[in-house]
Amino acid sequence: MSDVDVKTNKKRGAVGRPKKVVKSPKKNSRLDSVCSKEDVEHVVKSYADATRTVQKNVVEEAAVAQSSKRVVESVVRQLDTDKVEWEKRKVYVVILNTPEPKKASVPEDKKKEHLKYCNSTLGIPAKHIKVCRRAGKIDESKPEYCRPLIIKLRMKNW
Repeated sequence: MSDVDVKTNKKRGAVGRPKKVVKSPKKNSRLDSVCSKEDVEHVVKSYADATRTVQKNVVEEAAVAQSSKRVVESVVRQLDTDKVEWEKRKVYVVILNTPEPKKASVPEDKKKEHLKYCNSTLGIPAKHIKVCRRAGKIDESKPEYCRPLIIKLRMKNW
């Protein structure tokens, strides 16, 4: 091995020149002539404007994200409500064009006739029927009109 350092091409152990010390610029140096006070103020103002715009965009994005979250929560809540309503309505059966009972005039007799009709014609036992009623009012001007019969079952699978 030689006494010469490969990187610097100097002898090992040799003392090099002292490093230059850079002094801070004086008040009337070239830096003052490069940029003026107005230039610095303009740069600071433009930076403030740029950061204000960025901050405004961040706030707007946060507001949009939060409102999107509210919309999603609202939609999920509505879907859950609709699902519950749909499950409730599964137990309802609506039968159209069923004749009105001619004999019965008292509401209790009408209910008995409706249950008898459901059992004999539709094959639904009375024990599975929770409510059996007609929709709407009787229209005396249209005697041929049949109101829908609404049946609410105790279970959806009877």
